[in-house]
Amino acid sequence: MPCPRTLLLLALLAAPLGCRATSRPPGSPPPARTISGAAPRHQPQLEALTAAIEEGDDGVARRIAASLRARLAVEAVRGVEGTDHAQELLEGFERVLKGRLLVDALELELVDRLLPSGDAVRIVLRARSRRRVALRPSGAQLRVHRMSLSPEGKESRAVRTIAVADLGELPLDDGWVEVPLDTFATTIPSNALGARTRWTLELLAGDVLEEDVPYPAQDVRVAGAERVDLAPFLPNLPVEPQELVAYAQRDELAMPPLLERTVRIAPERREEALDLLTAEVEGMTAEQIARLVPTLRWLSRTGLPGRDPLAWRAWLRRRAEVRSDTRWP
Repeated sequence: MPCPRTLLLLALLAAPLGCRATSRPPGSPPPARTISGAAPRHQPQLEALTAAIEEGDDGVARRIAASLRARLAVEAVRGVEGTDHAQELLEGFERVLKGRLLVDALELELVDRLLPSGDAVRIVLRARSRRRVALRPSGAQLRVHRMSLSPEGKESRAVRTIAVADLGELPLDDGWVEVPLDTFATTIPSNALGARTRWTLELLAGDVLEEDVPYPAQDVRVAGAERVDLAPFLPNLPVEPQELVAYAQRDELAMPPLLERTVRIAPERREEALDLLTAEVEGMTAEQIARLVPTLRWLSRTGLPGRDPLAWRAWLRRRAEVRSDTRWP
């Protein structure tokens, strides 16, 4: 049985050139265009082309496609029969590759804009492209991840998904196009020191058009947006990571002052704070690490190690190893 990625690829190949796959009547099967239906002499190249595309090796895929196209052109000149099926499949593969090329030229991001009232933000999708295209997703889902932290270290987490109204067709070039998506309150629970909200947008597979010709648009990445809202009694000025670590080193450690410093670490400096805490945690007992768990969960944006302090020490070690590997020249 073909793997799910192969089935998806064959579905893309089944979409006729110049029309959207959704133009078929609902529930009707796509045209039967499988590699097994091609002439045996063409199947090895078609199978290699399928494998390269599934593995994301587009450079290899383009070379195989160019070789197969040249071969089919020679066969056509010589009047060799049995090329139509391979030609149709090749055109479908080339559409997939062209779609990936156009998607790679896209730049999309979410931004949060504080409204004049100060009590809400508007989430906006910004998009542009290095090529003149039009993006036409089949739909979109906006996910909202929200976490608040109390002075005692208690967390409140919530996730919800919002179906985004039809985005229509977005004409794109090197200038930003903005699409307002939704509005969200900035208020936080009365018992919280801070609340962190992250928005991510998933664009469902659709089309990217160049010169009015549609190509498959899949895996269109959108950079997310994040915002931290603090309790009204806290200063808005950020805290230096070194100040947080200095407080964490105290023998007499109170949770509220520690977490007040935690939520005020600027998002772009959380990794720096974790780097500094990693060295400190190595020399701490399990009881000492346990006091830092709410801080570690906030800074790392993960709860996977749970509440086990020794699991957090192991997690920090693995993180340090990965970062060391990626920094190696």
